[in-house]
Amino acid sequence: MGHLVKAAFIATFALSSASHAAAAACDRWSLSGPATIKQWNGITVLLDLRQSGETLEGTAKYFSRGLYQNDPNAEIEVNGQLQDGSVSGNRVSFRVSWVSAPCSVTACTTVAGEPYARWRSTGVYEGTIDEDGRLTGRNFDLRDPNSRVKWSMAEHPQCAGAVFVPNGVPLPPPGNTAPAKPIKIVHPNHVSAPLCTSGYVWREARPSDFVCVTPEARSLAANENSAADSRRDTNGAYGPNTCITGFVWREAFAGDVVCTTPERRTAVQSENNLGPSRSKN
Repeated sequence: MGHLVKAAFIATFALSSASHAAAAACDRWSLSGPATIKQWNGITVLLDLRQSGETLEGTAKYFSRGLYQNDPNAEIEVNGQLQDGSVSGNRVSFRVSWVSAPCSVTACTTVAGEPYARWRSTGVYEGTIDEDGRLTGRNFDLRDPNSRVKWSMAEHPQCAGAVFVPNGVPLPPPGNTAPAKPIKIVHPNHVSAPLCTSGYVWREARPSDFVCVTPEARSLAANENSAADSRRDTNGAYGPNTCITGFVWREAFAGDVVCTTPERRTAVQSENNLGPSRSKN
């Protein structure tokens, strides 16, 4: 009997170790399907996700109280659409444009100086899949990037593409003769970065901003970062991130609330769209 118990323990340990190694070595994850996010502020977000390659799309909803002035305890459904969703390696990020359900003129709260409007917001979610296949991260309102809330996904993402050997190192599938992708530069902050084609450089509106732009555009981004404080109205509708008259959020990436001119924001959006065509990989 002792030998049987010992054998069962060894088998169980081996299966556990293999599962752990497989998760650690997975390099492509799939989040397609229904999912539940538990936020540490008590909100539960229900998602219906669709993933194609590294692009993540879908819808989201949650229920909240306090949006109706006449009945603060009324539970209101808030719906959202995913934007800029991405699953790259073990990193997951997306934005959700939230809007409350329709309500009567006398019921809705005042938002940003516009009385009786639907409640609107943009939530930014950033997370990482750990070696055990758990997805956790932090999210914040685009209007208040400094106020971050922890979250975790109840469901485990599915490993969508890795072949393993006993030590957990992924290998190409048998018979795969496709040429290897060009090696990417690893930035000092350990983020994989693309090589820009001749005449273009990383924009670096933040340390991990590797959109390829002209040297002039990079200088403009640096100047905007330096002038950010002088273009804010700390007493405005969006708190310390409110821009003074004539300026808007740059939005070079999710959570970018550096104030710039409307013309520059349009140019930055164009840079984001053109970035892949200016990259070697």
